[in-house]
Amino acid sequence: DHYYWGSSFAVNIPIVAIALLAGAFLVPNSKDPRDTKLDPGGTVLTVAGLTILLYGIIQGPENGWRSSPVLLALAAGAILLAGFVAWELRNPDPMLDIRLFRNPNMAIADGTIALQYFALYGLFFVILQYYQLSHGYQPFKSALATVPIGVFSMVGAPLSARLVRKLGPRIVVGTGLLTSAAGFIVLSRATPTTPLAVLIPGECLIGMGLGQTTAPSTTLIMSAVRRARSGIGSAVNDTSRELGGALGIAVLGSILDSVYQGRILHRVPPLPNPRVAAAVRTSVTNALQAAKGLSPKTGQLVVRAAQVTFAQAVQAAMVGGAVMLVVTSGLVWKFQRSDRSAVPTDQ
Repeated sequence: DHYYWGSSFAVNIPIVAIALLAGAFLVPNSKDPRDTKLDPGGTVLTVAGLTILLYGIIQGPENGWRSSPVLLALAAGAILLAGFVAWELRNPDPMLDIRLFRNPNMAIADGTIALQYFALYGLFFVILQYYQLSHGYQPFKSALATVPIGVFSMVGAPLSARLVRKLGPRIVVGTGLLTSAAGFIVLSRATPTTPLAVLIPGECLIGMGLGQTTAPSTTLIMSAVRRARSGIGSAVNDTSRELGGALGIAVLGSILDSVYQGRILHRVPPLPNPRVAAAVRTSVTNALQAAKGLSPKTGQLVVRAAQVTFAQAVQAAMVGGAVMLVVTSGLVWKFQRSDRSAVPTDQ
């Protein structure tokens, strides 16, 4: 509310500094006894592939999903990522040992982490805009409104350990994903006038499911590698979160934009010129700004139409997140072993 928006990144600098200092003294050494080399080829392929793929997903609503630049970006990104997999399989010192995913528990747990954070990061990207643009909340109040997700994830994580001992990871993770999906369904009913008392239960379900899912999946990933290679397991776990989060923001954000841009001009009154119409169509923020330059009656109609249409776009994005979680749950129930332990792949 009071500072440059970039300060939200700068505030993390002292936190990272403290974490690095603490890690140097507290984190035990797990160095792989083998002398491994850097993998610049794999690095270039994965960075280029993900960058181009995300560019295509983000530009889809703006340029059209059938436009040549978008189709070319999606195809090029997929080809580069396929090349990354082929390169890693042939490299004696791969950045990511693809063979680790022969362990079904490792593969499913890694996919679960990625898709859980796909939905979570996409949720934060969408819901914070909803609180500010549809409800008119200030940024700080919008952030406070999402606190139940974090609180209930801290409740679900310790409970998951006891549940896994009794029921096994497949049941715990599978039901956790469905719990989060139920929370997304609750949020998919959001309108510009929906009170927080209706939305908070959905956030609580998402947080509970997140805690119930993430801890067992992380344990399965780490138990799939020897202790000497625990750094690889940790890197896979963290990379899955960041990759899933980036894709979630891109995909759910694209759903948000596509629905809003496809509907808004059908809901507003006749506008004075194409420039105003283009601004209204671009985003809800531009629509609210353009409404200030119109007559009071027309401006009110534009604001109302923009808020309603944006809420409908949020609903579509929440349904997309719920579908992803349900599909992931189905994969867990189908392919994840129900035993209560995981055998390391590379012993």
